[in-house]
Amino acid sequence: MKRIRRVASRRSRHQAGGRRRTSQREILEPRLVLDTSPPPILQWFEGSYNSIEQRVPDIFAAGYGAVFTPPPGRADSGNQSVGYDVYNRFDLGSPGDPTLYGTEAGMKAMINAIHQTGDSYYSDLVWNHDGFEDQNTPGFAAAGGYPGFALYLNSSNNSQGYNDPYGDFHDPSDTSTTGMRLAGLIDIAQEKNYQFIRSPVGPNPDNIPAGSVPYNGRLANVPTPSNAQFYPDHNLTPITFSDPATGQSNVTVYPFNLTDPMDGTPEPENATGYLMRYTQWMVQVMGVDGFRLD
Repeated sequence: MKRIRRVASRRSRHQAGGRRRTSQREILEPRLVLDTSPPPILQWFEGSYNSIEQRVPDIFAAGYGAVFTPPPGRADSGNQSVGYDVYNRFDLGSPGDPTLYGTEAGMKAMINAIHQTGDSYYSDLVWNHDGFEDQNTPGFAAAGGYPGFALYLNSSNNSQGYNDPYGDFHDPSDTSTTGMRLAGLIDIAQEKNYQFIRSPVGPNPDNIPAGSVPYNGRLANVPTPSNAQFYPDHNLTPITFSDPATGQSNVTVYPFNLTDPMDGTPEPENATGYLMRYTQWMVQVMGVDGFRLD
C-alpha cells in the first residue's frame, strides 16, 4: 500500500505593462493506492508433504498466497509416479504404503499448516482419465480394474443387466475430442449412466463388479466396511442448490460426517457421481480450497 500526496498547480497571466507568470500550489488530500493483484501461487511438484509443511513459513515470507501440488491419489504405474495416471483417488497413502508425496495424514498436516498462515491449498483434480491399464491388460479385469469404475459390463458380472464392453470408459479407438485417450491413459466416459455402489461397504446387489484375482498385488471394488468413510452422511442436514446453467433446482447435497466418518451412507451413483463425491470429500474432509481440473 502506498500513500501519495497529490499537488496541483494553477497558473495565471497578467498583461499590465509586461507579461508576468505566477503560480499557486494547492495541496490536495492524501490518496491511498491499493495493490489489488492476487498473491502468486507456488506450484510445488518436487517435494513431499512433510517437506512442504516444514517450509510453510518460508512460503508465507516469500509472499505466496497459495500452494498447488499434483494429484494426491494412488497412481497406476507405482508409488514413484507423479500421479496423473490415477489408480485409486481415495487412497492418499498410509504409513506402511506411502505415495510419492507421503500419506493422507501427512497431507492433512501440510494443509493445516498452510491454512495457519492464511494461505490456500490447491490440488490437481483428474476427471478426464484413470491409468494406463485397460481391458486388454492380462489379469487387470479379473482384479476389478480401477476402484470405483467398471472396466467392462455384461450379464455375468452385474445384476442390473448392463452390457458394455468398455464399461465406464470410452472405446480405445475413439478419436473424438471428448473421447480420445490422452498419452495412452484410459478415458472416462462421463456421459454414461451405469448406477452402482462404487465404494461398496458390504454385500449388496447394487455393488460395482468386484475383483477376484489380485493383479500386481491389487484387488479393486471388493466390499470393505471402511469404505463408509468415503460417503456423506444422510442423517445430517443437507444443503440444497440450484444450477442456473441446466435449470435444475432442489439439488440435495449431504455433508461428510467429520465426527463419525463411518456413518457415511452408501448409495448408487454413476461414474460422474463418483468423481463428484471424491471432489466433495477432498474439500470437506481433507480441507482442499480449490483445484486445477485435468
